[in-house]
Amino acid sequence: PIHSSKDVEGLHPFNKKEYFHTLGQGSMSFDEYVAPGHRKASYAHPIQAMWSNSGAQCPVGESCNCFSCQPSDGILYRTVLRAVDQCPFGMMQWNASSPCDWASLSAFCMPGDYKCKGYNETVTLDGWFYDLGDLNQ
Repeated sequence: PIHSSKDVEGLHPFNKKEYFHTLGQGSMSFDEYVAPGHRKASYAHPIQAMWSNSGAQCPVGESCNCFSCQPSDGILYRTVLRAVDQCPFGMMQWNASSPCDWASLSAFCMPGDYKCKGYNETVTLDGWFYDLGDLNQ
């Protein structure tokens, strides 16, 4: 993780701040830009490449999910729930108000889903993955 310029110093051969993307840094210092604790706000820094509140794959403030969970017919079946099942007692249905294209094969907007409403290639390419520095290559 990179939370300060000191964290960069030991990353040979990428031990200079200039080697990392700083999209949206503005007048902040590098240390202010990478300081932990504010990544969940809209346009938090470092700007995130994934679907968090960065506006990378869908508009800021909107859910990037293509589907919503619709309640079942009221009958609860005794089944083993998978850990990844987001809708254990219902059915996932395409959400027409989502940013997803009708033909989307993904459950949510992801990098490369150019048809998702609000997709931003610059943020996707130059943003960070949480607090792992994104190299400016």
